[in-house]
Amino acid sequence: MEAYFVRKGGKFLGRPITTLPNVLNKDLSCLPTGELRLKTNEDLDHLRSIAQDRQQWKGLTAKIREAAEASRSEDKDAEGDRPGRSGQIRVAKNYQKER
Repeated sequence: MEAYFVRKGGKFLGRPITTLPNVLNKDLSCLPTGELRLKTNEDLDHLRSIAQDRQQWKGLTAKIREAAEASRSEDKDAEGDRPGRSGQIRVAKNYQKER
């Protein structure tokens, strides 16, 4: 995994590639403290040291899970505020019935 963080040139054009380090970094960035990330080999070593302590690791994974669930519920709340395609279809059908 250390080889992942070694820069080998410029950035690629197009859609970003989904890799395990990218997904883990995104999960860590959701934490309210924002102190953990996965961008360098030092960050990887720090996460490995946390993983060695069972209690710390369980606490970290619980925080990530809670942050993900909170984010998911916020997304669902935002979806409820704006009508989707099904809401538009339902409104159109009700309008046709009234006429």
